[in-house]
Amino acid sequence: MGATSDARRRRRRAAAVLIAALAGGCGSRAAGGAAGAAACPATGQRPRVADMAECCASLSSGSVPRFFPNYTRPCPAERIATIMRDELNPALTSIADALFHGADADPDVRARRVADAAAVILGCAEKLDRDRVPSLPEGEWAIFDHMLIQLVINAHALQTAALEDDEATVVHWYHHVKQSCAACHSRFHEM
Repeated sequence: MGATSDARRRRRRAAAVLIAALAGGCGSRAAGGAAGAAACPATGQRPRVADMAECCASLSSGSVPRFFPNYTRPCPAERIATIMRDELNPALTSIADALFHGADADPDVRARRVADAAAVILGCAEKLDRDRVPSLPEGEWAIFDHMLIQLVINAHALQTAALEDDEATVVHWYHHVKQSCAACHSRFHEM
């Protein structure tokens, strides 16, 4: 899985677009518009960074940005416990298996498994945003949203690296995705 300088440029460009989209409107997509063009429901204007907390209490259900060649898979689970147990945990296990235990398999097949598992993570991130955890205290939502945004950024980067057959970068972003999960679990597991 070797990367070319052209692939690195595409990856950097995709990361810059993703960051701009997330910063320009809390990652939301206006109906029929471009990412980041969404107006704040509270003010009707595009939010300034200082207004983000008031404007962006949620990522919104259509918020997971999709940039070519990235894709998502729907999350069939309904409750947070089943999302974690039946979707996210198997997706992370599949990625680890492809990266660290499937060395004898075809590199393209391994990369596709990683990209498909990242698509599940992205689909479940959208579900976690839409179907809010009822037991989470009100003051913790901003932290939860921040951690969810980090998961989305890291999962997109992981999927992009897998689609570009850049194994070293896939491993790098896999560790970021795992760290996103670990940070959220350490903060919210008992709630």
